Amino acid sequence: MATRRTNVIASKVSTEILLGRVVKMTTIGIERIPCAMVRAQMNEFNQYLKKYFARSFDFWAIDKHSIGGLGDTVLIRQLQESQRPSESCSHRIEKVVFKYGNIIDPVTGKRVIAGTFSDEMELKAKLVEQIVDEPLQEEALLFEERRALQSKRLHEARRESDMGERTHEMAFNVTEFVEKRAAQIHDLLAVIDNSSLVAGEVTKGPRTAAQRLPRHMRRRAMSHNVKRMPRRFRAFARPYLERSKHRAKPPSRFARRRPKNLLLNYVRRQRSQAWLETHIWHAKRFHIVDRWGYRLPDRSYQRAFRPIYRTTRRGAVVRDKSYLGCLLLSAPSQSVLISTLSPLCCPSAVEASVRGVGGRDGTREISTLMYRKDAYPHGLIGPARFQWSTSDDGRLSSPDNITEWRAARAQLLTEVYEGADGVKMEDLRDQLVRLRLVGPKSLRVLAESLRLVEGKEAEAYEQQHACWREVYSRVPPGELQDGLAISLLVEDPRCGRPARRGLLEREVPPPAVDPDEVNHPTPTATLWSREERLRVMEARLSNSSMAELRGASIGGMIAQTAAKIPVVVVIRSAAAEEMTLSGADIIAPAGFGADLWIALQLRTARASGLRDELAAHAESATPAFPADSVDSRAGEEEAKREKREKEDKHFARPHNRRPSFWDGLSIKYPFSFEWAELVADWNKCLALFLGGKGGEKAVAQFREMVSEHSHALVQVQIDCVKRGRPRRFATICLGQPEEVTRKRAKGEQSYTEPSRTEIKDQPKNQNGDEEEMEVEQEMTKEEKKQWQDALLPNNDVTQDVVSTDVTSREKTISLKEMFATKTVSKERKRTLLNRKKKLRQKRRRMTAGTRAAEAERIAKEMAATSYRDSATRPVCGRVLRGDFCFTAAKGRAIGLVPIQAIAEIRERRGEVMVRNTTSKYYHAARATNMASKVGARVRKKEVVKVIHSALLRTTIKAQMASAAPPLGPQLGQRGINVANFCKEFNKETGHIKPGVPLPTRIHVKPDRSYELEICSPTSSWLLKQAAGIRRGKQFPDEIAGKLSVKHIYHIAQVKQKDKALVGVPLEEICRNLVKQCFTLGIQVQNEDLNEEEIAKFLEERKKVVDEQLQTLADKKAAKMLRTA
Repeated sequence: MATRRTNVIASKVSTEILLGRVVKMTTIGIERIPCAMVRAQMNEFNQYLKKYFARSFDFWAIDKHSIGGLGDTVLIRQLQESQRPSESCSHRIEKVVFKYGNIIDPVTGKRVIAGTFSDEMELKAKLVEQIVDEPLQEEALLFEERRALQSKRLHEARRESDMGERTHEMAFNVTEFVEKRAAQIHDLLAVIDNSSLVAGEVTKGPRTAAQRLPRHMRRRAMSHNVKRMPRRFRAFARPYLERSKHRAKPPSRFARRRPKNLLLNYVRRQRSQAWLETHIWHAKRFHIVDRWGYRLPDRSYQRAFRPIYRTTRRGAVVRDKSYLGCLLLSAPSQSVLISTLSPLCCPSAVEASVRGVGGRDGTREISTLMYRKDAYPHGLIGPARFQWSTSDDGRLSSPDNITEWRAARAQLLTEVYEGADGVKMEDLRDQLVRLRLVGPKSLRVLAESLRLVEGKEAEAYEQQHACWREVYSRVPPGELQDGLAISLLVEDPRCGRPARRGLLEREVPPPAVDPDEVNHPTPTATLWSREERLRVMEARLSNSSMAELRGASIGGMIAQTAAKIPVVVVIRSAAAEEMTLSGADIIAPAGFGADLWIALQLRTARASGLRDELAAHAESATPAFPADSVDSRAGEEEAKREKREKEDKHFARPHNRRPSFWDGLSIKYPFSFEWAELVADWNKCLALFLGGKGGEKAVAQFREMVSEHSHALVQVQIDCVKRGRPRRFATICLGQPEEVTRKRAKGEQSYTEPSRTEIKDQPKNQNGDEEEMEVEQEMTKEEKKQWQDALLPNNDVTQDVVSTDVTSREKTISLKEMFATKTVSKERKRTLLNRKKKLRQKRRRMTAGTRAAEAERIAKEMAATSYRDSATRPVCGRVLRGDFCFTAAKGRAIGLVPIQAIAEIRERRGEVMVRNTTSKYYHAARATNMASKVGARVRKKEVVKVIHSALLRTTIKAQMASAAPPLGPQLGQRGINVANFCKEFNKETGHIKPGVPLPTRIHVKPDRSYELEICSPTSSWLLKQAAGIRRGKQFPDEIAGKLSVKHIYHIAQVKQKDKALVGVPLEEICRNLVKQCFTLGIQVQNEDLNEEEIAKFLEERKKVVDEQLQTLADKKAAKMLRTA
């Protein structure tokens, strides 16, 4: 096998030996080993930009001998894993290179200053100090003689110190030394500085040249321009200005906005968080958040939550998923990779995923869950999708003879390594882009956005292109097999791109062949070749070059360019209840992400962010990764981040504006789940419910299962009975059966959680249990009177009499505050602000102690209360994701429940109570155990279709049956050949005018056969046709048309022939038709209608309808322009 160069976009130097500066000192461990944080500079080389970028990295290094200090430059060496005291401390300090800014001699270990050792300079300074302080015994000498004598004494003293004969002490008290000379230093400064100072100023430390001038002569420009100083001060001020550091003048806006400088600025801003290729497009339209090392779009600035859901159900929604990692595994044979990946998967799912025969030919992208090696069911890494692919040369195409395979698209970021048996792994993280489309029209949008390459350049893609054109692009993704991979060779997305956003074609003919009967060809491996990706990227034209070509071409359309882009389209097909996740992914080389994104936007694909993706998972009752993955490392990190953000937002509010989670709502953990504590509490209560109803064998089996999986969590689906919208972190509680029965009898749907004070003050019976007190009690008139008399102290009859004492209600009012002038003086305003500030400080000091004591009390109460019994109803689980479900038209959520609580929920027939963290009301709900998603996907297709066998009622237009929604997905889910059904239906309705809506009943059998029953046209269509109108009324009092009773009678005779209305009296049918006329806005008259009046009415009606349609078209056009 040919050796491949590792694809490295950014390379760093090795961390074996590093040179850095000490920025922090501390100790670690019980032995308190000295440890230092060393900041080292490392260079990264970006291959695409051809530039080096410097970054600072912090490393912890142990310093056992304490040779380093703050600010020192040290040399650190990497430790082996066995020698590291902790995971974070990976290096040790080997030597100190610079200390206090001076180099350290490697032999003696002394600091060298200007070529002299530091101890020698200290000795010299000390000796000079001693010699200068001693008075000379000789008479006054000349300067040269005095200097020669002092040098001689200095030489003798140095020689004595070298011989060890020291006549002076080498240690002295610094404090005493400074105190004795403080007066001398003060007098010296007064002579030097204060004699030339301005009156009223004294020396307070080092002063600038401008501060030595009188105040009336100082100017701001003197700080950077010496010519602003007086002429006689310039020579003195020039050294000060040279030593001062001023901020350089920033470049002009025109210089900053140049393309080269913009690119460098973008690269600088990506040092901490990387950008996607579509980041600049999203930054103008979406809220951006930092996630997983990337800047990702979260939600749109527009109110697009509901429109995105509608588009997901009817059209196509696109998301940028390029932040997902991509690993390329290569091995000498396929069996080696299978043996390598099998220990990382679930043992029961290995045969269906890694070893599955259906995906080993490379035609499918298989989904699975990855675990740490031989750690199942613990050590979850996350979900992954991989695809088998042949080698680049394509010499061998049969699965039996393939010698080189690669598992591509494993969407997990792991360490890069080179394993045994020739297994190699490359990280393609930033070399591919992946865009995900969701919706029934995803493939249609892709087909109109991509232009396939024709001719000799696409000979290897002929079969793939034929299948794409004839079959795959004409059906919804829900009718295709999940994970189906299609290789395409397309032109640059900017070629043939429309100038404005437009609508898709109304109708697309169904495929002539059933998609299940298509012999899908094996995808090519061109996209996974590094050389091919680089070649395509080099052939890409810049936007300016494309603009020049577009201006030179006729009509502004470009047919083709030199860049032929290999892409892979992966089908994501979900079940009927998960339609918000069905769609397709398109994988392309890096550099074309923004071009593909804009092309999809111009083809009506609506952009969405992370919030919309989480909402789509909640709508389909499917957990999202990593936000809802509680047993993985990624899920734990996401939970910590979310908890930190919510706590910061909570404590940023004023104290009186924060929800009282514990005292008022009895919520122990409002921003986290704490599953370990909840499971531990239920394990303590395990013996209480194991002896419940059921046989001894069932109890024994349940006890064995719980003991084996005592720390397991079961995923449940929560459906509210009537009201309620369960949100994230909501509590799932168990209610008493008699309580639910009593509330239902009163017609109530919500249950209130009392505060902690009410729980403490609630009376208890003889057994110590809290009595259930009825809030609303019916009293007789005598009881109410006795109760009111008992409340009056000493039967005071004057309590309800208004007092006539005026002085008791007097209040001093300031006339200045009542008649405030428009202009308030600055002194008055400052006084009021200071007064308010002092009041706030006083209030803060008074309440600080109270709040601290309250926080301590709450912490003690929470520690003494178990998680399970933190509220009045036992807590049995928490909600992972939930909100109002548009599909079910009620509140729906998914949550986790300890396995020990399943028995209690089953005893109550799934009836639970849900309460949000910010509410005190419980809402009745029903919990159902969710089936495994992995098992549903690997289930055989025939079994699924047997489940869907039922009576299908729908309305189809005569001679216009097609595979488009909603008919295509409905038939595809039941295993009916859509193409054959459309042909048969169009043939059966050949004698009817095309476009007439016909109610149709399809009796589907388990063996894929069906019985077709076609009824007469719908009543609404017949009534509108008889009235000569196209649409009903748009406003309540509008008259859309007119009919006579004779018309109603004839239409009733037509509808009476339907099998569903056999035996129904004609009078009853006429009465229903009259009611339907009222709904449509059609006026029914007893007498016959005049032809002239009807013609005049229809002409006026046509004008009104045209105006309404024009208004609607204008609104749609304005909306398309606004969202483009």
